[in-house]
Amino acid sequence: MSISRLILSMMILGFVSLVSCSKDETTPTQTDTYTKTMTATIDGTAWDGSSSATVQKVGTMTTITGTGANGQTITFSLNDPIMVHFTQLGSCTFQVIEGSTNIWSTKSGLSSLITIDTATSTIIGGKFNFTASALSGASTGSKIATEGKFLLKY
Repeated sequence: MSISRLILSMMILGFVSLVSCSKDETTPTQTDTYTKTMTATIDGTAWDGSSSATVQKVGTMTTITGTGANGQTITFSLNDPIMVHFTQLGSCTFQVIEGSTNIWSTKSGLSSLITIDTATSTIIGGKFNFTASALSGASTGSKIATEGKFLLKY
């Protein structure tokens, strides 16, 4: 075999090898693992709304709600953008609802604190504390929530 044929064969083999190699363009899928959680201490008593907790996003508003075994509900809403390590001081409205008429609500200012620890396209989580004042019904005084935690899937 002549040298020119050998070079030509090597070039063809090299070209075929290059063309036959392909890059895998698939993006790995993200697998979010979590345990559905929504807990707090309200007026010194442990509260757990994990089993009924929901998160709903409508437009730029994300609303999180959970109801404990005693029927006491905590609900709050966050405005976009929601980012990890994002802290909102007083701009998030929290409510504690007992029955259909007793409602306590935070007022604007420094009565609530929420920190977002997890924010993906499918999961939101963080911590919260708030003091809610009587708003309606036979509710009186205030409700103080401490050590609040949530981790929920959209």
